[in-house]
Amino acid sequence: MVCPKCGNPMVERIARRGKNIGNEFWGCSNYPKCKHAIDIRNGKESKKTNKDNTIISKNIYQIKPLFVRPKTLNHEVYFFNSLGVSESVLRELAFNESLEMIYPYSKFRIDIKSTQSKVDPKRRQIYSLLLRLLNRGRVTINSLELEKRLQRKWEINKCNSNTIEILDNFIDFSNVEKSVDSELEKNFIDLFLKEMIGSNWASHVLTQVEISSLIESNDFDLTSQRVDFLVNVNNKNIVIELDGEEHLLHLDKDRKRDQALKNAGYQVFRIKNEELNKADSEILTKLKNELKVTSKVSVFTKLQKYHIAMKVVHQLQITLLKALEQGSIVETDAININLQTDAFSKEEINYISRIAIGKLKELFGAYSEIYDFKFELCLNIISNSNEDSVEISFGNSVSTTKQIIISDIAFRDNYFCDINSFDAFSPKRSDEESLKLIMNYIYRFTIFQEGQFETIQRVIDKKDSIVLLPTGSGKSLIYQLTSLIIPGQTIVVSPITSLMDDQLDNLLIKGIDNTVAIYSVFDKATRDAKLNWMKSNNVSLVYLSPERLQMKSFRDEVKAQLVNNSVFTVAIDEAHCVSEWGHDFRTAYLNIGKNARTVFMKNNEVPLILALTGTASTAVLKDVQREISITDFDAIITPQTFDRKELIFSILSTSSDSKSILVSQVIKTTLPQNFGVSTNKFLNSEMRNPYCGIVFCPHVNGDYGVFPVSQDLSKTLRTTVGFYAGSAPKNFDKHKWNSVKKNTAIKFKRDHLKLLVATKAFGMGIDKPNIRYTIHYGIPGSIESFYQEAGRAGRDRSDAHCVIVFSNDNERRNNHLLDVNTSLDEIKDYIKDLKRDNADDISRMLFFHVGSFRGIDEELNEIEKVVEVLFSSQDNNQTFFTITTKRGEARNDLEKAIQRLVVLGIINDYTVDYSSNEYIMAFAHSDRKIVIEKFCAYVRGYNEGRVKSEKLKAEKLLDGNDKNFIMHMSRVLLEFIYDTIERGRRRGIREMVQLSQAALKTEDKDKVIRERVVRYFESTFSELITEILNTKDAGFPKVIELFEGDVNEVGERIGGIKSHNDAAELRGQVSRELESTPDHPGLLFLRSMSELYSKEYDEKAVMDDFIAGIKFSKENYSIGEDTLLEFTMYVMKKIFQRNDKLYYDLVLQIEEMFEIEDLYYKLSISDVIEDDMRDFPLLLHVDNQSAKLNYFIKGEK
Repeated sequence: MVCPKCGNPMVERIARRGKNIGNEFWGCSNYPKCKHAIDIRNGKESKKTNKDNTIISKNIYQIKPLFVRPKTLNHEVYFFNSLGVSESVLRELAFNESLEMIYPYSKFRIDIKSTQSKVDPKRRQIYSLLLRLLNRGRVTINSLELEKRLQRKWEINKCNSNTIEILDNFIDFSNVEKSVDSELEKNFIDLFLKEMIGSNWASHVLTQVEISSLIESNDFDLTSQRVDFLVNVNNKNIVIELDGEEHLLHLDKDRKRDQALKNAGYQVFRIKNEELNKADSEILTKLKNELKVTSKVSVFTKLQKYHIAMKVVHQLQITLLKALEQGSIVETDAININLQTDAFSKEEINYISRIAIGKLKELFGAYSEIYDFKFELCLNIISNSNEDSVEISFGNSVSTTKQIIISDIAFRDNYFCDINSFDAFSPKRSDEESLKLIMNYIYRFTIFQEGQFETIQRVIDKKDSIVLLPTGSGKSLIYQLTSLIIPGQTIVVSPITSLMDDQLDNLLIKGIDNTVAIYSVFDKATRDAKLNWMKSNNVSLVYLSPERLQMKSFRDEVKAQLVNNSVFTVAIDEAHCVSEWGHDFRTAYLNIGKNARTVFMKNNEVPLILALTGTASTAVLKDVQREISITDFDAIITPQTFDRKELIFSILSTSSDSKSILVSQVIKTTLPQNFGVSTNKFLNSEMRNPYCGIVFCPHVNGDYGVFPVSQDLSKTLRTTVGFYAGSAPKNFDKHKWNSVKKNTAIKFKRDHLKLLVATKAFGMGIDKPNIRYTIHYGIPGSIESFYQEAGRAGRDRSDAHCVIVFSNDNERRNNHLLDVNTSLDEIKDYIKDLKRDNADDISRMLFFHVGSFRGIDEELNEIEKVVEVLFSSQDNNQTFFTITTKRGEARNDLEKAIQRLVVLGIINDYTVDYSSNEYIMAFAHSDRKIVIEKFCAYVRGYNEGRVKSEKLKAEKLLDGNDKNFIMHMSRVLLEFIYDTIERGRRRGIREMVQLSQAALKTEDKDKVIRERVVRYFESTFSELITEILNTKDAGFPKVIELFEGDVNEVGERIGGIKSHNDAAELRGQVSRELESTPDHPGLLFLRSMSELYSKEYDEKAVMDDFIAGIKFSKENYSIGEDTLLEFTMYVMKKIFQRNDKLYYDLVLQIEEMFEIEDLYYKLSISDVIEDDMRDFPLLLHVDNQSAKLNYFIKGEK
């Protein structure tokens, strides 16, 4: 499609502002010079072709390798695609959706002399990593310090994108290496192309381009040929061929070639040699009309000079790194910069070059420190070249043996940047100052927020972590920053597409787009292109869903990717979904730990797992730990507090049929009063930084779904209210819904929608600073969900209001339904018979609850279908079996059945083809004892106290045939799951109800809700410490309860010491109590353990308090020897788990403190301690007995 106004190609865009925000349209590629636009709804195809078959596409992932002939003999050519600009220019263009305008200025080539020099592999890796850092975006930013120095140099107070087109026309091309096949081609450039294009001709002409770089074809004879000239001017892509008489011999071949180029969107001009001598050549006149002459610029404004300097700095840094990586220069070389331009004096060029190298030295030093290589970069700029110096020239060739040429190029397609693989060495040191320097370079931040550096340390050390930090604390920065430091890629497993889109949008504004998000809404061609892009060494972040890890096609792509790349980190964003969604409707989440470690394994090295969430109770945390197999105590990162002071909580109670009226009243009256503004101002979407809000609905459809609620609010508030849900509401086109919801998210994020009604699909990870309020249109399913969704507000740390509108229309009935002793079947029967008019918040939540937990018998029926397939073969050794869901069958039910068998070790693994609903399972043929061991390991992850009884149940099933054994074991497994997880979910709803009821009874609702929420997430110890002080036997049982947590009625472990911060908080509280009760044994033991489990601990303090605990137990509290010994063994077990050497030291000291015969023997056979602890006391016992025997023998003699 051609612009009817100026004749340039039209490109597909999305409106980011104005009345058409969110809508797709055709915009002129010559924007902003031409602002003509056409509503895309007049032509719905995502691709259009003009009369010359030029394909117009916005797919940035269509990437091809670019092959051209080097400019000079014995040189190699490398291509890059990155432009350095100021942060203000980047933000301006990103927010106005105009970055596309300057993408052509980001492409350049570097011609470097080939060398046989060997580069130290450690140095080479640093250079390659820095190349990825600098090429992190097609348009990116330089360092803040460098930016400010250049602004001061040219007195720039306010920087914008005005006159930025100067980046295409500032070099004087006086001596360009033309790299052509003949004198005729050289003359064609000098006599025709220079005149037709103008002063910037060299940036728009490529010679001897391989056709494989221009078209997609399997015809090697065709793609291995080269075109004479490739010209790109004003988005017109032109191939020029000069034909001599020899072309008469292969006219058919030329026609085929020309047609292939035309089909790929290129205009082809074949010019016969005799045409070059005609003054009135028709074809040359036509070519001239297609091209546009650019006049030379001789006078430059200060702003233009600043734009040019930012570009030159960035290109120079990339060039130096590539030359160092290839061994063409060494770290001590002297560099002379040759930039022929009227924009700068030689002194100014040297100034620009010196600060470019200065910042590069800092970055090199930081990476060397992190990798512990201790290298220095000693390059220096000289004013004049000499026989030993390296000449780096922009555009022009110079007469020197050490020549490097940087040349801007105009090329239609994106191409792979030339960056070598860099995964030979891993980082060694998490140097905080070096990490801060890199963070400041990328993000402009100067300090780490709480928990960030601690987690980054663990990533550098390649240690798994679970990160529990509040919303807005910068969790995503952890893996985004480290992705540009570590070797290999970072995979981000994200639950919803809106979260992926939001993060990519935020990264783009930071100058980072070497990222890719792969999800199902894309057509196959786009997905294939993204998968191809994923294999590039330039890509640092890959976003995908957990389901993609189950797909065989994706696993095959990963195998190809791992040949030249690796995956260092798998980050699980919003990790609470592992627990909350894995057992409900996203079964793939339950396999995420196993899949991450197996799919991305390379050379028997597995990636580290980094799980991040803003909310997780003890029960959810334990579930996440079990499912992703991270049990190390040190791996849990928590904040000092989860309390977000900027959030102000309130709750209102009303009947279900009055919700809409009350919510409207809250928005029109209550909230404006809270903020001290009028209703008109509060609802005015045209004001700068408006009061934006989200109303959370429990589901998509029905009277309390997002669409009807948004319609009601639009009418009563007389303003536009958006709605958002993961799946399309009823009567909406499912195929268009993904585009609609994406555009809605853009409108809301850009403040063009002020109020959004959404399900929790919009609740996670969305980074919008000015959300001033949230309203829950009914209670969520747990305190975690409430805090997660309410936490969308106040990300800028300004006050925000979080309101719950609660309907508990039948309190007595609901209390019975939420009782853990009420059976699931009773709840299902009640929900089934419940009329819609009688439903309230609790029954609506239970409706979805019984949908997730269909019942043991129903799940067993699904498992039986899978088992029948596994035993359908006559070949007892068959491993792989396929099962397909039929149309209308719930796919998740089948996948959940398969996953249950994975837990038992019946199935090793499975893959899914979601397009055909086909599951391929690997039958394990496991021994029955192994199945029981797998089951017991699963139980242990939830409730160690039940392992013994569950194992006894399982061992009674050993008789009978294999099929029956599997079905019986499946029932035992399901009974445990329902007893633990289903009841736990119901308890979560009950906790939320109890929070709501308690808050409604008080005037200070914010205080009650806050205390309940904080207590839910944090370990608070004052009540238990008081109980320890007031309980007989020194409160030993309460000490264990405090440290380990309590087990509730459904077997969940609640509370306990989960992290270093928990231990440190406990240590402080116990220390204060010991000031007034210095001899209390329970507190002394507790002080010893809390000291040991704090991040930094004093071994002597651990031992002193431990010994004092034993001493005062006997001397002041008359604790019985057996009681004391049993509890001492428990404490020693905790010490052994943390520091086995300290345990051995304590074992040697306790014998004299107890008056017990054969103490060491009793220690070695105790049920309290672990097997690994037994050998040492047993050895001491044997040694004691040997000494006694020796003494006895000597006495006899």
